[in-house]
Amino acid sequence: MATKTSKGLMPENFYMNMTYSLSQNSVYKIGNVKSYIYQELTFNSYTAGKIGEGRILCSRQNPASEPSVSVVSNSQDRISVAYILNADKSMDIYVSVKGVNITLWPSHPKNPYSLDIVLETVNSIPDGAVLFEDV
Repeated sequence: MATKTSKGLMPENFYMNMTYSLSQNSVYKIGNVKSYIYQELTFNSYTAGKIGEGRILCSRQNPASEPSVSVVSNSQDRISVAYILNADKSMDIYVSVKGVNITLWPSHPKNPYSLDIVLETVNSIPDGAVLFEDV
């Protein structure tokens, strides 16, 4: 039960407190990671009478390494996700949205290892970027 001090059955840090709107046929740099990361993002869209949902999962245990996990559940092929490992070992994450508008949000926004999302519209995913694996 929700009260003034309790959010109900789920802890407060599991509640979505921010969403990001990504426009169709656009590419975004969604953030830069300088250290460890455990990021789970959820996205959805609505088109032609169908709701499309998916998750983006990215984690790396070592601040100088590539991600140990970089997957996207994308059965309706609505986005592509990729990363670039920079010379300073930071990592940039990109999302390319296909023919639908997407709403994106962090699944655990108060996780201290989450990506600080800062949307920046870019022309394309850079050459040499590593695509997240579709699952």
